[in-house]
Amino acid sequence: MTDSTKKPEYREDDSWFSKEQLSELAPADHADLVHSPIPTQMVSNGEYMPIVQTDKQKEVELRLAALSARAAKQLGMSRRKFLKTTGGFAASFIAMNQVFGEFFDVRPIDMLVPEAYAQGGPPVLAVAEIHYVDTSGEAIDQSADHRRRLREFEAALRSDLAASGKIANAALECPPNACSVGDITDGQLMGKAKEAGATHLLIGRFHKMSTLIQQAKFDVIDVKARKVVFDRYISFRGDNDAAWRRAESFLARQILDHGEW
Repeated sequence: MTDSTKKPEYREDDSWFSKEQLSELAPADHADLVHSPIPTQMVSNGEYMPIVQTDKQKEVELRLAALSARAAKQLGMSRRKFLKTTGGFAASFIAMNQVFGEFFDVRPIDMLVPEAYAQGGPPVLAVAEIHYVDTSGEAIDQSADHRRRLREFEAALRSDLAASGKIANAALECPPNACSVGDITDGQLMGKAKEAGATHLLIGRFHKMSTLIQQAKFDVIDVKARKVVFDRYISFRGDNDAAWRRAESFLARQILDHGEW
């Protein structure tokens, strides 16, 4: 207890908290709901009352929560686990840069580098847009439907692979409908995969040969070793949503059954 006979400004008067003071406080691990690797508000050592969290500190906390949620989902892990990695520290510095200015030399990719998902974690796969060629000679122009089905195929593949828990996703920084092997080179795609923090890159090509028959070739490339570690030719009948969904499900199973890359 403090000595009430001393003047209020006396330094030692606030050395131990009163019951009233304690009623205004919460344990640090209870107050930090984000579980930030870097504190976003003052924490007392038990001697002096902490300053209330500022608006900018609260904004850092909110931005960190959003950044870490997106990165954790991309890496296939929980947000709390992500925040314990080097990627979590990178996210903290990025959040502070966004609020206080560019003080720290850190980039978004630093949240997704291999160290960020812990040794032994799942491979991180970037799925490039799939190139499509139609030589069927059909009179009806189906290019709009094909473009839609390609994007749906890619999205479903990413979702199915991530849902397995065996593979995490990384997003390539590309304009829409301009990120396939028909748009840029394999080397450029691998460069984008590396920038996105991916360990592997999937590229694909579809060829519609006739009204009923389509073929496709898919390769998964180890970005660091720059070598193909998985390849498949698939052929399927039909050119409707159901046929494309069956082809995507088959490819997802093939990739997951491949085992360790």
